[in-house]
Amino acid sequence: MSELEKVWRAKTDEEVLAAARQLGKYSEEGERAIRAELRRRGFGEPPPIIGHSDAGGEPRTSISYRYTDAYRVASAIITFGTTVKVIGAVVAAIIAIAGLAYLGSGGLIGGLLLGAMAGLIFWIAGVFVTAQGQLLRASLDTAVNTSPLLSNTEKAKMMGIAQSTANV
Repeated sequence: MSELEKVWRAKTDEEVLAAARQLGKYSEEGERAIRAELRRRGFGEPPPIIGHSDAGGEPRTSISYRYTDAYRVASAIITFGTTVKVIGAVVAAIIAIAGLAYLGSGGLIGGLLLGAMAGLIFWIAGVFVTAQGQLLRASLDTAVNTSPLLSNTEKAKMMGIAQSTANV
């Protein structure tokens, strides 16, 4: 066992996990020792470091890109669901106005009923789509929050939490 391996073996789990989040700051030998200690303690292999850095100059890992992309997908699903609900309201209004315009006051009731049914169908579909996006976002929040390979700053950025709240 090398001297470096002995040093990392003496560290606490928190210290080893903190080092794993900042592998880019260590030499190749140091990185190897940290990765070996993570495996020895059963934490698994941290994701490889990719060449880009975040705004604070910290190296970003492929896991942070993966979570960021997944949050974008969740946001797109939520936006699509909201759009479906808005389209439903517009379709309902158009049908109600068309019923009034073509059939006079007698057509207003039929137009309102038909418009309400169409709007309700769109609204229900939009609610289901939006709910799927919210469920994905909640699952991601759990995964990000419990990941030992992400710092609190990275977690806060990904979940859209203010930095002052993340440090509490």
